[in-house]
Amino acid sequence: MVLALLAFAAGLGGRFVLDDVPTIVENPVVRSELPAADAFSRNAWGRPPGDGPPSYRPLPVLMYRAERALFGFSPLAFHVDSLLIYLAVIALGQAIAAAWLGEAAACAAASLFAVMPIHVEAVASVVGRAETLALLFELIALALLVRTSPLRIAAAALAFAAALLCKESAVMFPLVVALLLASQEGRRRWIAPLVLLCVLAAYVELRLRLVPLSGGEVGDDLLAVASWPQRIAIALELVAGYARLMAAPVDLCTGRKYAELALPDARDLPAILAGAALLAAAAWWTMRDLRRDRRPLVGCALALGFVFSSLPIRLPELMADRFMLGPSWFLCLAAGALAAKWIDRDRLRLGVVGLAIAAQAAACVFYCRVWRDDLALFAHATAACPRSVHNHLRYAESLSRAGVAEEAVWQFALAAEGRRRFPNRWQPPESDAPIRERLLLFDDHARAGLARYLDERGFPREAAIVRTAAPSAPGTPDTPARSDTAR
Repeated sequence: MVLALLAFAAGLGGRFVLDDVPTIVENPVVRSELPAADAFSRNAWGRPPGDGPPSYRPLPVLMYRAERALFGFSPLAFHVDSLLIYLAVIALGQAIAAAWLGEAAACAAASLFAVMPIHVEAVASVVGRAETLALLFELIALALLVRTSPLRIAAAALAFAAALLCKESAVMFPLVVALLLASQEGRRRWIAPLVLLCVLAAYVELRLRLVPLSGGEVGDDLLAVASWPQRIAIALELVAGYARLMAAPVDLCTGRKYAELALPDARDLPAILAGAALLAAAAWWTMRDLRRDRRPLVGCALALGFVFSSLPIRLPELMADRFMLGPSWFLCLAAGALAAKWIDRDRLRLGVVGLAIAAQAAACVFYCRVWRDDLALFAHATAACPRSVHNHLRYAESLSRAGVAEEAVWQFALAAEGRRRFPNRWQPPESDAPIRERLLLFDDHARAGLARYLDERGFPREAAIVRTAAPSAPGTPDTPARSDTAR
């Protein structure tokens, strides 16, 4: 936990960023403008069903409400609470790992997990707490199921229900429990997974009645235009992408949408093959563990992350750093067990592992400092993920609010052009020329549409810059560039 404190303390001075504002500051349930019970009948933003994203996180919303009552809208208080929840996950996770793998492996696993840079979004962003809370309740359920009894199974079912009410990513947890109990003999090994499946069925029924999954047509839904072979290729590409981000987190950024994840083509073949190879290796490892009556930790990581593969359901955001919090816990357990055996009282090897953990902690500090405010976050995100149209759009909005109109115009232009190319691959042009010269990279039709879009969205200064830079001839058809702001 000391490692996590050192690595993530840099994020405590951050403001409310990204979804923190609509989910917390502007949420009528959090502000006590609506009864607390409305957290269960409205989406995560406190809006009625069908208005905004269909995210359903009543328990985090109630926690935000309690924090607002105690501390007001103090970002520091919210960030401290998020870090404390993360520390609780680490402590409980290490206790479970010690019971499963022994003290040495548990210490190595906890150290790796505590400073994984891919966790920064789940900790430094206050609304990322939903991921951390869901994992915390899942770990509570696992701790209860170390020994199975009717009372323990009932308590684990309640913990699982709480995890579902924190984040929908917990839906795969019954499969994880089934894999972990597969080595037990007799029919009793199926009781706990079946009870959890009943809880899941009740949750789905409640969820569909209160907050349906559909929030209206989403203009950037890649899966809506992808065939099943393409969806499988996208899923394999995601496996490779997430593995690369965990192994070498050199370009972490908030969500990758629009052109960042395009329909597969020949250029994606290496990533698709790498994803298939990783999946085959994980399947082999899981089968080997099951044959040897070991806990299939890698298989559990895959099961928990399957919901983010785009195959079971269509997600509004296919890839985001925060999605890997749960799967990375099981992967860290497997890596911790291997690291403990590899070190085995060898000081040189211990030093190598220590340096790797220190490098991860340093990366955490860097990314936590990036998460201090929207402007710094999106400046980094557009550099780290230049094909993410969504980040260009949100960076443009932040620049406009900061009064940097000309740079905002360029970011709006990149977002509009990338959105026009969607769902095909797109690479933004690079230019250090003045903004009026950069705008000439786009044709008259695109510039006219951009100016019209900026006017409609309430950015008159930026629209004037576009028209001054390259005025369109009378009668030029204006087609607004579509860039839906999904938070």
